[in-house]
Amino acid sequence: MPRLSTRQSAFTLIELIMVIVLLGILGAVAIPRMYDFGAPARAARVNAALDAVRVTVAAVHSQSMISGKGMGATAETMSFRGSDISVRHGYPANRYSLLLAANLLDDFVGAGHEDDEGVCNTAQTPYCGIVHRNAHDMATGTCGFMYQLPANTGDSFKFVAWPGSSFPVAAADCRQ
Repeated sequence: MPRLSTRQSAFTLIELIMVIVLLGILGAVAIPRMYDFGAPARAARVNAALDAVRVTVAAVHSQSMISGKGMGATAETMSFRGSDISVRHGYPANRYSLLLAANLLDDFVGAGHEDDEGVCNTAQTPYCGIVHRNAHDMATGTCGFMYQLPANTGDSFKFVAWPGSSFPVAAADCRQ
């Protein structure tokens, strides 16, 4: 009588281990690329910085009014918390002075091109503002906000969102 072949087919242990390893590598590489886990943290830092600069602008304006420095249309240098900042119309005259006064130069940077008077040069870039200091945000400018100086003494400054982003800054604005 001929013997019937009862060969079983199944995966070997080595094949199962290789599939698990490949899925692990794929998960470790693909998931962080599909979802930027740092975006909510960057958005929270930008919003905290926005609150800090609002307080700083109010303090600079108060000191400028008391001292009488920088209340006109011409920028003047004023000492604020141990740093010399440029003040015009009673407010920080440019983004650098604002970041210096708020002690945020390590984490944030100005995006766009502005002249010495703090006026945005729209011929070079359409917008000027303050963004989180990393390569992506410095290139796109979306994870930040814009600081608009008053045009005249007695007017107030404004913080506005970048065009196409939300205000306050949301995690979607800070995705890489």
